[in-house]
Amino acid sequence: AAAFADEGCGQHCRGPKIFVKPHQFAQKGGNSTVKFKIVGKRPLSADRVLVLRQVNKHKFRESDYDVEVTDISEKKKGRGSVLTGVATLDDVDCKDQSRYVIIYKRGHHDDDEEDEELELNLSQHDDRHPSYAAFGLRIKGCPKPKPPKPDPHPKGPKIFVKPSQFAEKAGNATV
Repeated sequence: AAAFADEGCGQHCRGPKIFVKPHQFAQKGGNSTVKFKIVGKRPLSADRVLVLRQVNKHKFRESDYDVEVTDISEKKKGRGSVLTGVATLDDVDCKDQSRYVIIYKRGHHDDDEEDEELELNLSQHDDRHPSYAAFGLRIKGCPKPKPPKPDPHPKGPKIFVKPSQFAEKAGNATV
């Protein structure tokens, strides 16, 4: 099964779809090679493809993967634009185990972000975020990775509500 961009957003998806195997494995001290494909209705540009490493729930940092992207649209005549890519990470170690995302930057506003860390909320599907697909990298011979750290300061107070509320026939319901 391949992970792909905008999974589960139905007919309201915009932007290209990205296909990658969600589980990648490498031997400690070896190389990690990740193959992916990006398919779009409009022309795609290879320089808009990034591989980012997840730092915590919504923060990502540029990864150490070397990325090579090839436009194969001419071979797939009449099917829009197609890019294939290979991301390679040499001499992998336990510290390389993580969740990674392949993103396709869409607009000019994405080019302004030269920060070391990018903040992306990938649980929301809207036009402000780039198309993406995620994969996890496991290194054989290393302990299972810890899940990403939660945000240090959650926004706002916690709110608790009973899941079921009942009202009498002619009364009011107070939550």
